[in-house]
Amino acid sequence: MLTSLFIPSFIKQNIFNLIFTLALAIMFIFFGIRASMHISYILMLLALIIYAFFHPKRSPLNPDIKLLLLSFSLYALASLPPLFLNHGWEGSLRFQEAFLKFLLYGLILFLVFKFSIKIKYHVLFFCIFIGAIITCLCAIYTNLAYHQIRINLANGVFQFAYFLAIISIIALNLLLSSTTKTLQKLAFISLSLCFLCLLINASRGIILGFIAALIFTILIHLAHHNLKYILKKIFTPLFISLALFALIPSFHSFLNTKAKQVESETASFDGTQQETSIGYRFKIWDNGIAMWKLSPLFGMNPKTRLEKKEEITAKSQFKIPIHDDEHIGESHNESINALAKNGLIGLFALWFLYFACTYIFITKLRKEGYIWASMGLSVLILYITDGCFNTPLDSKIEAPLFCFCLMIFYNLFLQTKRS
Repeated sequence: MLTSLFIPSFIKQNIFNLIFTLALAIMFIFFGIRASMHISYILMLLALIIYAFFHPKRSPLNPDIKLLLLSFSLYALASLPPLFLNHGWEGSLRFQEAFLKFLLYGLILFLVFKFSIKIKYHVLFFCIFIGAIITCLCAIYTNLAYHQIRINLANGVFQFAYFLAIISIIALNLLLSSTTKTLQKLAFISLSLCFLCLLINASRGIILGFIAALIFTILIHLAHHNLKYILKKIFTPLFISLALFALIPSFHSFLNTKAKQVESETASFDGTQQETSIGYRFKIWDNGIAMWKLSPLFGMNPKTRLEKKEEITAKSQFKIPIHDDEHIGESHNESINALAKNGLIGLFALWFLYFACTYIFITKLRKEGYIWASMGLSVLILYITDGCFNTPLDSKIEAPLFCFCLMIFYNLFLQTKRS
């Protein structure tokens, strides 16, 4: 109590900003461990609630944050109607949990901007890059020493790949910016290692998403630098990654196998090869669309889906039977997944979320601090591209990662604007 009387408020604010930044950094430092995401956002939320209780000063929310919070709320609330149809709450809460958690992520965003929490730029990115370097070296070691095919350490394959892609996007943008020499060097090493590990991981949709984000980032920075400057900055780390990937057989063998599978599966697909990678996707896309046709407005919960699995099979194009609770709504396509689970309302909420994020960051590209808008849009491109083949926003790891990246980049944009 006595201490608080003598510590100026701006110092207390700075101390909390540092604490919050370190709590946020946990998910990136330990991204090889699945639980780190949950530990990180629980600590952030607890810290923010305590801070809000003792700190009465509040700031008005600007229109961008209000739009973002509205999109989060609609995305979460769109998942409620299926829970109340045909007693859908019986065993269906887990089915909609990933959508509903957007209310939790929205609460964290609300508290951050309502109480003007500032992310410590140098601390966060130093932690991200050091964590990336150590984690990537561990992952490469597991591939070489233990012949782990799809590196992911103690995380999921797709979840690990998303962290690699997003850290690569951050490193790429910082390499092309005027940040400190220390961060530039760490960004160089992180981009080299993360991109290499992303290729070894062989998550094809995420690799395509990163390539699309890379092209977008280069185009944005071309408006501020010449092509020679950009190539000079990024050629070496990308060349190192690709050279190591090509020269070491254990690095590229699995991706080669997956590429050949895609070629053979798509060449003669007739709806019967549902046990293959591409064939399985066709199967669940087909059944997901059939679920939507049977319940177009609100989608279908697992209970109804099991009761109507024969109707779903009959309605689908390839007539592939559904066994037990197989692939309940996990349509490996974000839009089909939204339609199958939450109907047209869910699809509208998903596209509105995409629109809100695009609008917020695309309007910042011509302003000072455009680098943060570049990062935000690059991450969005990553998610939309991979969302054609997977459902990252319906994940307990990729979804909060997406939300907190938006928070980070917009927070840092505001700090650049005010400085």
